[in-house]
Amino acid sequence: SLSWTSAEAAQASSITVAFKVRQTIRRGALGSLLVTFPQNFEHTVLRASSVVSDNPSLSFVVDSSLADRLGITFDSDRDIPVGNYSLEFPVSVPQYMPSYNVWLATFCSYSPAGSCQQQLSPLALV
Repeated sequence: SLSWTSAEAAQASSITVAFKVRQTIRRGALGSLLVTFPQNFEHTVLRASSVVSDNPSLSFVVDSSLADRLGITFDSDRDIPVGNYSLEFPVSVPQYMPSYNVWLATFCSYSPAGSCQQQLSPLALV
């Protein structure tokens, strides 16, 4: 699921991406989560600690190198246990809302070459 604190134009907002793990995901089975933003939205993640998880069982690294998407790479040496997870991060809402205002969350398989950078990556699972 996706939720936000504000949709007011040209203002800051916090986005929360939540998901539920129904059975343990074995280490190395899931590589990353890619959140792709609608046109003109940008994250304002300045440091890894700007992305906050509500579940301490989730170990991850943040890739904030591209302003229009955010990559979350899961620790390939750890299982992801059954539970509810949410990740919250800051974004900047554009002055004008895009007509196609759709956020994409893409789970990607693990690859030693790195995480996926696009929703249509060969590593994309869902």
